Amino acid sequence: MVVILAPPGTGKSTWVKSHSDWHDMDLLYHKLHDVSWHRKKTTAAEEAEHYRKIDAAVTRDRDRLNIIGSLFWDLIPDAIVLLPERVHRNRVAARPDLSWRRAHAVARHLLQLAKKHDVPIFRSFDVAAKAVACDCNK
Repeated sequence: MVVILAPPGTGKSTWVKSHSDWHDMDLLYHKLHDVSWHRKKTTAAEEAEHYRKIDAAVTRDRDRLNIIGSLFWDLIPDAIVLLPERVHRNRVAARPDLSWRRAHAVARHLLQLAKKHDVPIFRSFDVAAKAVACDCNK
């Protein structure tokens, strides 16, 4: 099974709703990371600890589930989806709970992660899912 990461505001949850063989991190790990997390003031150490707990849960579950999301710290995914900036900006603008600054910061971090660990980058969830599924069957 595989893990795909993408920044917030890219349509992950919407995509998962029409792909029953995939699981949304937001739903899987809502007990670890609820909607109030970003409203809390936290230290860098608390943030690292929080996201490392999610990494551990994903690592535990990735053997049996296809997982897609944007909750990670040190986790190395099988693929990353980065939408064209114009498309991503439009989707973020439609989300009152999300700023472009935050979404773009995650996108930049994912780009660095991809370069460092040679993780393939895709422009759509369909193409990424197909590519990593093919890799898993080799």
